[in-house]
Amino acid sequence: MTDIKFETAPDGTTIAYRTDGRDDLGRCGFVWLGGYKSDMEGSKAEALAALARETRRPSLRLDYSGHGASGGLFVDGTISLWLAQSAHMLLSQAGGPPRPAFHQSAYQPSQPASGMTTSRGRSAVNASTSVSRVQLV
Repeated sequence: MTDIKFETAPDGTTIAYRTDGRDDLGRCGFVWLGGYKSDMEGSKAEALAALARETRRPSLRLDYSGHGASGGLFVDGTISLWLAQSAHMLLSQAGGPPRPAFHQSAYQPSQPASGMTTSRGRSAVNASTSVSRVQLV
């Protein structure tokens, strides 16, 4: 297990984190984002860290503000704040913006899906309908 490190997030909160595995940032790695009132030393986070060490891949796990070893009070946290802290830590510890593994695109169906009609027999899908989907790159 690695020692806990600390970094100050843009909001001024001290964020506790650990890095495990290799420091080879050219390899695909793992990022642990804990759940509500969870911390980076739980059994799932530890299992992912062990996998990173075993497979020699980089990993990052952190405690959001108000969680575990990080500063701040839980009651002052919000999902938006914790997301911003996570993004900051990922960018600062992963050596820059990650290469995206997927992207979103707009899907415009050329034909309505079979059976998708209103009660009056009209197509339930029209040219202004846009469905977002994720595509692997």
